[in-house]
Amino acid sequence: MSRIDAPLTASKSLNAQEMIVANGREKSTSRRGIGGAQCPVAPWFGSLLPPCVSGSLVTLLIAFAPPSYAEAPPVGIDAAVQISADLTRLTGRVDVTIDNVTSEPLNSVPLWTFPERLAVPPEGMPEVEGPNMFPRGFQPGAMRLLDVSSAQQSQLRLKHRSREVSEVLLGEPLPPGQSLTLRVRFETDVPERYGPFGRVGSQLVLDGGALPRPPPLDHRGFHPDAPLDSVRWSLVVQWQGEQAAQLIVNGDTEVLEPGAESSMLGGVAKRISLSVIVSGLESRFSHDGVLYRLFHSRTRCHEASAGDLVDFGCVDTQGQVLASMAYALGWFMRRTKVKGPEVITLVEAPLRRDVALTAPGMVWISDRAFEVLPIERAHKFHRVALSRALFGLLLQGRVQTSDWRREVQVIDMVAVALAQSWELYQYGKHESGMDVLDEGSFMAAIDDTMAAPQVPFISTYFVATDDTDRYRDRFTLFSHSRPSGRLWLAKLRDRLGHKSVEHVVDQLLGGRVDLQAALAEVSAEDLMAYLARWSKGSPKVNYILGAVSSGADEEGHFVDVEVIREGDIAALREMVTVRVARGDVRVDHAFEMQQSRQVVRVRLSTGSGEPMVELDPRGRLI
Repeated sequence: MSRIDAPLTASKSLNAQEMIVANGREKSTSRRGIGGAQCPVAPWFGSLLPPCVSGSLVTLLIAFAPPSYAEAPPVGIDAAVQISADLTRLTGRVDVTIDNVTSEPLNSVPLWTFPERLAVPPEGMPEVEGPNMFPRGFQPGAMRLLDVSSAQQSQLRLKHRSREVSEVLLGEPLPPGQSLTLRVRFETDVPERYGPFGRVGSQLVLDGGALPRPPPLDHRGFHPDAPLDSVRWSLVVQWQGEQAAQLIVNGDTEVLEPGAESSMLGGVAKRISLSVIVSGLESRFSHDGVLYRLFHSRTRCHEASAGDLVDFGCVDTQGQVLASMAYALGWFMRRTKVKGPEVITLVEAPLRRDVALTAPGMVWISDRAFEVLPIERAHKFHRVALSRALFGLLLQGRVQTSDWRREVQVIDMVAVALAQSWELYQYGKHESGMDVLDEGSFMAAIDDTMAAPQVPFISTYFVATDDTDRYRDRFTLFSHSRPSGRLWLAKLRDRLGHKSVEHVVDQLLGGRVDLQAALAEVSAEDLMAYLARWSKGSPKVNYILGAVSSGADEEGHFVDVEVIREGDIAALREMVTVRVARGDVRVDHAFEMQQSRQVVRVRLSTGSGEPMVELDPRGRLI
């Protein structure tokens, strides 16, 4: 572990009007001394303090006791790898242990080769998005399986089923109840690429997928097209660089000297998330009994001393992250009555499409976090994204799910609900980037941005009902088509209302029931079948506003609105809202769309003036 000259401390409890002051020193893993300084973190409201740090990409890793498992996962991976000095390649071997938990012999074992997904540019990516994905143009990733053997056979045949799946053909079938260990020698080429899999500058970020591994296995067999499931894992890393480097693996941290091997790391997790920072720095900060460890690649921007000129272009982004996490964690513990972790580890990582991502034992946070207008109305979007990732981490192992395939979705659904509750508590309302820009929509440039936004973190500012990454070029998404938990949350609210969904979330937080049982408490409808309509992603449908007519009858004034739906509409029942305004009167009318064409009648208290009609005013349709 790297040595710390002086721990960072907080002087008093944090609330909405206060700030954390992080006092301490940075220490370099390259033994390069960095001067200490006081670095104030901006308060939640009001004017910012003097800027303090240049933006570096921050990853949050929260280490706490891992969840216990009733039984060991049937797949184990024990790996020993070497990382090249230039961070471009991983080489080594993986011992894959398979416990046949099916009722039939296994004749083959599939292996995921995720880096092959990155061998070609993302399908459908417009040229304008390239700079947010590739620092210097497209570079391919790759994984080569050099050979596969077992104790019974020195060389096993490989069959390539697809770009991302290879199949090991066993010499003899593996009977039910028996185990087998395969030794796989491999090479992985790491592309220069922003995001959760790549290398940028002196940092390597591999959020799973760097090692060959089988897809999930249960009593029905292997599931190559399913989300990740837990595996037993161990890892030893040899660093081939000429300078010391900081290694972070699923929240465990270690300094690697040139040519040295790490200790054996291991546990049970859905993936192995790894980062290496050459000549990295470490800062520490304590607040309310929680130790925050920050690993970063660039020196923090410090407050100007008395009499010095203030650099107003210098913003303490790391301090903003610390303050946001400390406050969100305090709110989470009060809201859930769950004791927080003793240690939160933060690490840099270059994200451009996400402000933050949850990983085993950690949360990745973008180096561009808080590099926006220095006003709280802009910073709030980043704080909400950070809280969602933090809550998702804290909920791992605490939310019951009867089906492992939807575990990540359910956890994310609860995390989104909590992040929205935190936003309402902290800021008094929910807001999207459209709400902010709408005030200046009379300007052509802003109006163009609203019509076709092309900015980093687009799903953070322009909150979508389904914010799943559309390219699915990350290890958590590449193998399946399931959406994020935000979509399920929105569809349940459309169906049940906010109060009933809040009850469902509370039941899940209690850890006593799973989603199906929690939903049964608020509705007799088969809501799991309802949610299954979106389990393969959003249907390809197009909603069109048709004819509008107004009139009056014995009940009063009304406006008839025709709504047309085209595309993949088979068996799709979805809540749709139309907004009708006439003068100062505005009515939102929600109905369930069951046909390709429906006419709904909206009642108004006035009949004067032409009605203004808007379809899906809250942007809930996909």
